[in-house]
Amino acid sequence: MRVVDKVRHVKDIQLADFQYLKSQITPGRGSVAKVTIPSPTMLHFRGGRAGISKEHYPKVKPSFYDDVAQALRDELRSRAAAGCTYVHMYD
Repeated sequence: MRVVDKVRHVKDIQLADFQYLKSQITPGRGSVAKVTIPSPTMLHFRGGRAGISKEHYPKVKPSFYDDVAQALRDELRSRAAAGCTYVHMYD
């Protein structure tokens, strides 16, 4: 994985999948629809500094991490608005 531009939330990750899953669950039966998304660490732990655009992030701290945090906040807000209360993040 490489970061080649500024990190931002452009579109929802698997929102349509969550909406479909939620539509298949019978309310009141104790089941909760869960979505799994990549953790923000996927952007830098795998490739390190070499995987992050030096043009867009000449200094990784704090701008890269601020942008990643904002993108994740935007994604989670979108999920919450759709009724998603259970999100699992993987590395």
